[in-house]
Amino acid sequence: MALSFLVYPTYSIIILFPPFPAPMTIGIIVAASIVSWFVFAAGVFLAGWEGYEWLKRLWKRKAAESGDEQEHR
Repeated sequence: MALSFLVYPTYSIIILFPPFPAPMTIGIIVAASIVSWFVFAAGVFLAGWEGYEWLKRLWKRKAAESGDEQEHR
């Protein structure tokens, strides 16, 4: 599942150093994003319901911690 997030750092490389014409670069970015979401969905599916619930709890906890940090500033 974590591999699906590796596409995001590559966006900057694709945009800054485009070896292809602009329309093809946009197509590559869209395709990479779609593949990323499919890989993420497959990871959630393979983790099962328990993995999904664990991930939800993790996100909620991270959001709460982020909110606490902003209140302390």
